[in-house]
Amino acid sequence: MRKILSFIFISFFIITNSFAQSNPNIFTYTVGKCTVYTLSEGQSQGNSSILTNATATTINKTIPDGTFPNATNSFLIKTAEKSYILVDTGLGKELINNLNHLGVKPEEIGLVALTHIHGDHVGGLVKDGKAVFPNALIYISPEEGNFWIKQKENSLRDEILKQYLGKIRLLDHNILKDIKFINDFAFRAIAAPGHTPGHTMFLLESEGERLLIWGDITHAIAVQIPYPEVSVKYDTDPIEAAKTRSQVLAFAAEHKIPIAGMHIEYPAIGIVTKGEETQYEFSPVAF
Repeated sequence: MRKILSFIFISFFIITNSFAQSNPNIFTYTVGKCTVYTLSEGQSQGNSSILTNATATTINKTIPDGTFPNATNSFLIKTAEKSYILVDTGLGKELINNLNHLGVKPEEIGLVALTHIHGDHVGGLVKDGKAVFPNALIYISPEEGNFWIKQKENSLRDEILKQYLGKIRLLDHNILKDIKFINDFAFRAIAAPGHTPGHTMFLLESEGERLLIWGDITHAIAVQIPYPEVSVKYDTDPIEAAKTRSQVLAFAAEHKIPIAGMHIEYPAIGIVTKGEETQYEFSPVAF
């Protein structure tokens, strides 16, 4: 009987895992007792025109044809307590379809943690003039909130503020060596400024396993991992963004923490290591 039950359990795991992986926009990854789903809006190609300070030599070494793989991702975390945390919402083009594929209803999501307030990270918060996640609290950093509010008239921002009135919370974060909890889960906010003043990463921990969801630390991973000094036009402060990127890469490599990024191609999760000929290297997890 024990062998039969073990067979059933293993078969069920394989079937459910394959179910998620069968969708080219969804990748399933476990962190201890938590399950993390990459929710992609599809794969795309970026080009060197977005890079601000890459030398011709760097481009020839990394992207000789001037293009690189790119994507727009958000990440859904299913905790051991069967609650859901959504990190960013992408543009919202495939978000609901991805959630439906996983059997998750938008109203089941209780917390949306935002890395920052660019349209390709918050676009999925509203649709047809309504809040997509009516039961969720929305977390942003104080620095990002202040930066966001001071921007010129922005219809998406105004609609988000209207639809989530009373549900927006300011999270607490600190430097890498002094990470603080923002709630009862082992889910922590880490300041990572440069791309925007309040850009934030999130560290998930469960049973000794970790995953760093680093938002927009990179946009062109093929270039910016080996050469972290390269920034992009979208960075509010390119110099600070490069400094933060170098610190984060060193942190992830030293502590062997897998990372997940909003603009990394499928599966969007991998390992950073020190490079032999370049500063760092990136290896995606098996899929």
